[in-house]
Amino acid sequence: MQKRKRFAACLAAALFVIFLTACRLMETGPARQPAAVSNPSSPAAQPAPPQPLAHPPAAFALEVPYLSQEGLLPTGCELISAKMLLQYWGRDVPIERLVEALPTGSLRQGTDGALYGPSPDDVFVGDPTSPHGFGCFPPVIERLLQPFLGSGYTVYDTTGTPLPTLCSTYLVRGEPVLVWATINMAAMEPGAQWVLEGSGEIFTWPSHEHCLVLTGYTEDAYLLNDPYENNGKIAVPKALLEQRYAELSCRSVAVVQA
Repeated sequence: MQKRKRFAACLAAALFVIFLTACRLMETGPARQPAAVSNPSSPAAQPAPPQPLAHPPAAFALEVPYLSQEGLLPTGCELISAKMLLQYWGRDVPIERLVEALPTGSLRQGTDGALYGPSPDDVFVGDPTSPHGFGCFPPVIERLLQPFLGSGYTVYDTTGTPLPTLCSTYLVRGEPVLVWATINMAAMEPGAQWVLEGSGEIFTWPSHEHCLVLTGYTEDAYLLNDPYENNGKIAVPKALLEQRYAELSCRSVAVVQA
């Protein structure tokens, strides 16, 4: 009998505690979740890129300073084209500083006889001051340009964007674009192969790879600054550039002023 009384008393006390807790929750509302703490070391998210104009002009051209890689960087077309962009945006960066800031990596032969090396998405493969260098792709140039341009600009890796969209999104806003095609618009051919360090994938270098500055367009042609052998400012038939651009996987980089 005493056990039953003790049990009943404990049960009543427990129910009373539950009742009081419920009342407090009704008064104060649900418990607040802790505020999310931002990580100051994490990179800031890029703003959304601009939208293309629905009705761009039939022809458009920008005046972008021209530079030749001749006598400077035999295989550094990406750097010379990047410097043209910097000069367009009022940044006079010596080419030596760009070379110093450029991450590079080299190929090595393994004990199995195969070539091993880095990805051109990560570093410039080879030496841009040597005629035997290879090159690099947009992620490298995107990371290279941003510190020199500063916070008033955003550099976008626009790889995969069709050339007409680059024109209607960036050029008509006054923003020239770096595009990857081929030297003298020659057909791209498979070049050297190596095993990518880390992933173990086989990578094939696109022979004749070349980086130019897209500065405008007409009804039939695209206008470019071509740093190769002092080629100067050139016009390339639209179908031809679109083909070579596609052969290089539609790689491109744009800079947008805030």
